[in-house]
Amino acid sequence: QVVAVNVDGDRAAAERLATGPTAGLASLVDAGAVAARYRVLILPHLVLVDRHGVVRRVQIGDGTVRLRRVVDEALAAP
Repeated sequence: QVVAVNVDGDRAAAERLATGPTAGLASLVDAGAVAARYRVLILPHLVLVDRHGVVRRVQIGDGTVRLRRVVDEALAAP
C-alpha cells in the first residue's frame, strides 16, 4: 500500500492529493511523529518502506524518481 503523508500540517494540500496525479493514494496529515521518525527536514521527501518495515529508498528534494517504478520494484522484493 502506498500512503502519502503531509508533514506540514496543511490539510487542504493533503486533500488536493486525492484529486491530482496521486489520486487513489491514502493521504494522512502528520502532527510531527512521522516526520520525526523518518527525519524529514526538507520537502519533498520520499521514504519508501517495504512490507517488512525496512526503508528501501529515500529521495530528498525534487529528483527524477519515477514513483511507479520505485514502488513496483519494492513490491516485487521478497
